[in-house]
Amino acid sequence: MERDYRTAAQLSAAARMKKNVGVSRWTASYYDRLELEEWVFRTARGQKGYLIRKDSLTWGKRSSKHGDFGFLDKNITDADRRTFRLHNDMPYRASKSGALIALMADLRRQIKDYGIDFVEDYDGDEEPEPSLRVKMQRTKAAYRRLK
Repeated sequence: MERDYRTAAQLSAAARMKKNVGVSRWTASYYDRLELEEWVFRTARGQKGYLIRKDSLTWGKRSSKHGDFGFLDKNITDADRRTFRLHNDMPYRASKSGALIALMADLRRQIKDYGIDFVEDYDGDEEPEPSLRVKMQRTKAAYRRLK
């Protein structure tokens, strides 16, 4: 019989996290536009937890005969998976509004460091990225629409 050498805190964290399988987490980012992504806590194995991005490529109707929806396992790539340690709290935010609040805090830090009218470098072929002022206005507007 093998002995389990994990501490009581690690064992309780793993047990606590296994109850959260299927829970959605949200992240917000701003590249050329505001993007909200949904991540689902899929499984807990050992000391690791796995999140899968839920979008039109990874989630859909699994069978034509039955009405079952779920993850389309063939379409899930490495870019659609995230791993985290179970003894830490789950990454990302529990709601869309929480993800937008975290993005606004990040934008405030960037405004403090670079100034409100800062625009990132871009190639001459592309459209310029919006300034931090525009990003903050659009993020606040999206947050107000959720309320």
